[in-house]
Amino acid sequence: MKPPSSTQASEFDSSDEEPVEDEQTPVQISWLPLSRVNCSQFLGLCALPGCKFKDVRRNIQKDTDGGTPDIASCCEIMEELEICLKNNRKTLIHCYGGLGRSCLVAACLLLYLSDTVSPQQAIDSLRDLRGSGAIQTIKQYNYLHEFRDKLAAHLSSRDSLSRSVSRRQKICYTIFLLKMH
Repeated sequence: MKPPSSTQASEFDSSDEEPVEDEQTPVQISWLPLSRVNCSQFLGLCALPGCKFKDVRRNIQKDTDGGTPDIASCCEIMEELEICLKNNRKTLIHCYGGLGRSCLVAACLLLYLSDTVSPQQAIDSLRDLRGSGAIQTIKQYNYLHEFRDKLAAHLSSRDSLSRSVSRRQKICYTIFLLKMH
């Protein structure tokens, strides 16, 4: 599969006002092939300072420049991205500069979708695509190297909480049934 063609300015608008046709500039998107994680899709990465999407679903994360998301938020993002990719939706990740946070999320996605990709391979893939500035801080670098362990712990605690809630619901339901008789 080929990467999507260059995106027109009408698909992504970086202003809050209606643009004048002559002032529109196409967004420069780098397309990361996901074939190494057994996915035929491409993931778009770009810088979109002050971006306003038109007719595009958004998941806004309020992380500071050079920062990292908490593991629960990252897990939600991974699950949402996986659904978008499985449904063959054009998927774009951006942050202000298109290098730190967006590349961090893309690298996490590579690790999330495949057990065979190492953190360093994910970083190298993104640096090959976006340049040496991809994954900008030590905090982001460390986050990637700890991602799978943190994700496993998060999923485990979420699953045990879900089982606990489910057991409580069954007990309440059983008690309710007993009281009804």
